Amino acid sequence: MNKPPMKILLVEGNPEEVTFFLSVQPTLPELRLEWVHVERLGQAIHRLGEERFDIILLDLSLPDNQGLETLTKIRTRAGNTPIIVLVGTDEEETAIQAVQKGAQDYLDRRQRDSHLLLRSIHCALERHRFIEELIHANQNILAEQKSLVEEDRFNLLLKVTGTTVHELKQPLTALLGNIELMKLSEENPEGMKGHITEIEKASKRISNIVSKMQQIRHEDAHLSREPSFFHFDQARNLLSLEDTDTDFGVIEGYLKDQEKLRLSRARSIQDGLLCLERNNFDLVLLDYLLPDGNGLDFLKTMNARRIDVPVVFITGQGDEMIAAKAIQAGACDYLTKGKISRDSLLKSIMYALEKARLSQEVSHIQKRIVEMSIRDELTGLYNRRYMEEMLHVEFSRAKTYQTDLSCMILDLDHFKRVNDSFGHVFGDFVLREFAACLKNTTRSSDWRFRYGGEEFTLLVPHTDIHGARRLAEKLRKTYEELVYDNGTHSTRVTVSIGVASKNHHQPHRWEDLIAYADKALYAAKADGRNCVKVFPE
Repeated sequence: MNKPPMKILLVEGNPEEVTFFLSVQPTLPELRLEWVHVERLGQAIHRLGEERFDIILLDLSLPDNQGLETLTKIRTRAGNTPIIVLVGTDEEETAIQAVQKGAQDYLDRRQRDSHLLLRSIHCALERHRFIEELIHANQNILAEQKSLVEEDRFNLLLKVTGTTVHELKQPLTALLGNIELMKLSEENPEGMKGHITEIEKASKRISNIVSKMQQIRHEDAHLSREPSFFHFDQARNLLSLEDTDTDFGVIEGYLKDQEKLRLSRARSIQDGLLCLERNNFDLVLLDYLLPDGNGLDFLKTMNARRIDVPVVFITGQGDEMIAAKAIQAGACDYLTKGKISRDSLLKSIMYALEKARLSQEVSHIQKRIVEMSIRDELTGLYNRRYMEEMLHVEFSRAKTYQTDLSCMILDLDHFKRVNDSFGHVFGDFVLREFAACLKNTTRSSDWRFRYGGEEFTLLVPHTDIHGARRLAEKLRKTYEELVYDNGTHSTRVTVSIGVASKNHHQPHRWEDLIAYADKALYAAKADGRNCVKVFPE
């Protein structure tokens, strides 16, 4: 079955641009684009109220609205539909602001490159889909975490009050059942009285259970009147930081039947930190009073050294304020000495391990979102937006400390021929291999970016114009000899390079530095390609 066409809303006021966009269609027959064109913002808002679109191409210079306000109005109407803004060559700052305000990407509408347009549409849709999945996963994780805590608390409260779920369900069922019978007995006063009596009884039973729950303190909720079954699905290494043999013996006794829990011991803060550095532990059982300090000192040191291991804090009777400080310092849970039972200890361990797992998943999701915002999806190098940010940072640092900073732009020669001769799949392969080679032949302190299309930028701190030129020539020779071979196609692609440096060219702004490198690149292209040029030559 053929897929339905991808429905695109083109909001563009320039007839010449419209003709180009409407002529673009994917080369694959199973992919089709259905274009809907409007010229004005008002028309776009009207269509968005009537139809659903897969993506929106939005000109920020419309007859009835100008600038970022256009994006804001479209986003309000379009909801989660991904948007690519169309800008002029001199409107890059506006384009970046548009992306920061929620657009998925931006395009220079004057380039009129169908391959670049289709790739931008694909990337915008994939980025939008991935972010939606991350947000959904994040919501699920938070909901799961909340559910675990709520369920854990509820079950503990029932257990402490001596009530089972069945015992709580009985009066609820009686309550709801008698309410239904009352509806059927509206004309039978005697029958109504009987139902009201049963409702009152059921309500009092529920009220008594709730009253007991409200009177329970946190540490009491760890007490269990019935044995429970705890299952750990994988081996866990626990470190008990406890200097008293008697207290450690209690913990060791409670865990002796748990084959998956491997318990180790440290007697002081220094010993504990040494154990965490030398071995992988999944959880720390931390006593408050230790020979060389206290548990809060240990937590503070863990945070300073970024030791990310969940902690269950163990405090003495009546030290709830200390326990509260421990939770604020990063401990997952606390137990009170003298009230620790086998069940309360195992339940705290399970809760802390689960909380740590959920926290790691959330952290991983956040890192992925950050990576997506600064990395080029195809090559894995930093993208153009991040390049401008880091160029500003490095330029300011070089001015402050009176060091040099060189910038070069590398452009693959006749890259369009590669796509035309071998197809875009092989063209993408060449770009990935080019990026990998650039990473392997430069220093870890150098910054590598995909500038756009087949252009790349290399930012080289602490390097003067002579060193930058030598590096550029080395890179040119490397690429001249490099063979791109994916098993189906094979070719060579030379590279032209433009070079500029801060101390040699004395640019007033970071924008001038990259502009000089760009002009040098044009000179290299004009001089026959496959060469290095320094601005101005």
